[in-house]
Amino acid sequence: MTEPLPAAASESLDAAPRPRLAPDVVALLMGREQARHHSELTRTREQILALSSSSAEALLSALDDELAAVATAAIGAMSVLRRDPTDPLTPSAVEELSGSTGEYLTRVADLNRSLLAIHLALEAQVRTNSS
Repeated sequence: MTEPLPAAASESLDAAPRPRLAPDVVALLMGREQARHHSELTRTREQILALSSSSAEALLSALDDELAAVATAAIGAMSVLRRDPTDPLTPSAVEELSGSTGEYLTRVADLNRSLLAIHLALEAQVRTNSS
């Protein structure tokens, strides 16, 4: 679930003029996201099953590694967004920024899915051991 934006970020988004999005574009994007989420759930389940025989120490180490990778990818995405404010924000510049950040966000999403699977495998071990 996505957390709400901080008030300042929300206000700045509200103040900016919004282009009117075509409903078919939104439907296409939402359909793509729904398919991606279904695929991610399947991969998460497979990863949990694969991790089920790992020790708690190995799972905690994997969590640490994946969190470090998330931080690195987030810093990469932020560096793409840091641009000279005097440069005009042309449609091609927006497209380039969107594509560049999209690559990082795809990586972060994959890492987050992996983190969730590791955490769920660890939680499964805890619940199994406490039963």
